[in-house]
Amino acid sequence: MPRVQICTVADLEDNTMRRLVLNGQEILLAKVSDRYFAVSERCTHRGGPLSEGKLAGLSVTCPLHFGEFNIQTGEATSPPAADPLRTYNVSVEAGEVYVDLPDH
Repeated sequence: MPRVQICTVADLEDNTMRRLVLNGQEILLAKVSDRYFAVSERCTHRGGPLSEGKLAGLSVTCPLHFGEFNIQTGEATSPPAADPLRTYNVSVEAGEVYVDLPDH
C-alpha cells in the first residue's frame, strides 16, 4: 500500500476539507479538532462532490441531496445515502500529512 505525502499540517485549517486526486483516486481530506480524516470524495448516492458540501464535526453533507456521512468511519448516517464511503488511513509525522493508498 503506497504511502503518499499530501500536505503539511499548516496547509489545512481546522474544521475544513479539500478535494485531492491521488493516483487517479478522488479523496476528501478533512481536518477536525486537529485530527485528519480521508474518505472517498464522491457521495455513494449519486456521486455528488462532498468537498462542496458542509462539514460539521465528523459529519459531511452532500450538496446534491443532503445525504450525510461520518468521515471517521465512512458510514452513511442520513438518507438518501445508504452505502458507506471508502476510508483511508491518515498519519502525521514531523508536520507532514500522509495517506495510505490501496494498490490497484
